Amino acid sequence: MSDKKLSFSKKFIMINQYKKIITSREYVNLEKWEIPFFDLSKIEESLWYKPYGDSSKDIYKENAIRSSTLNEDIKSKLWTGLVLKNQTGNFNDTFIDNVHANYDNIKDLIITYRKFKGKWTSISDKIKPIKSFFEKNIDPFLCVGHVYILKIGPEGFIKEHRDIPDNYDENIHKNYNTLNTFFCPLNDPVNSYFLLNKKQVDLQTNKVTWFNSSLPHVYFNTSREDKYFLIFTGLARKPWINMTVSNVL
Repeated sequence: MSDKKLSFSKKFIMINQYKKIITSREYVNLEKWEIPFFDLSKIEESLWYKPYGDSSKDIYKENAIRSSTLNEDIKSKLWTGLVLKNQTGNFNDTFIDNVHANYDNIKDLIITYRKFKGKWTSISDKIKPIKSFFEKNIDPFLCVGHVYILKIGPEGFIKEHRDIPDNYDENIHKNYNTLNTFFCPLNDPVNSYFLLNKKQVDLQTNKVTWFNSSLPHVYFNTSREDKYFLIFTGLARKPWINMTVSNVL
């Protein structure tokens, strides 16, 4: 067997091992990724935007982005977003193009990496510790497309929904690269609750959690203070797959 064929065979085995690990999990707490603290109260209010559809001024309607919202009559309450990285590089562009593609082979996966490239917005320069952390610690493992911060006010909530595109194949959530959404509480998450697929997820300050956003999820802030969450989406690079298969997570 040639070296080229052997190399492809090793990649095939690695991908299949990765599939088995990932498709059996709804979320994973990533102990090695701890986002640095940043005082978000310093960010002026005018830079916070209503996320994708909850504002009548937003050109992106919620039903278009949330094609499988579980209750269309309920609207999320007291939440805004701060866009650090997106497809256009404009901080007032709140559109999030979630990636739930179905990969049949490694070639398809690599093509998607090349297409899925986000641009840092001008706001990211106001939060340089977080931007620098991504460039040093996360970019080697993930092709990061979107980075944004959500602020949920006292007694606010994000309604139960699924982050899926309009033309969604229900079989995709069984695919090995569906778990491409990450979140991290940036201040003390006490008295706030994140439920994924009807189960409560453990929230840890500054710790990143990797979760399957195609499953139903909802967030409640029952405290009397603002809660901040970093959210980002990314596609696995080869080192990430290697790390996962090696059970380093």
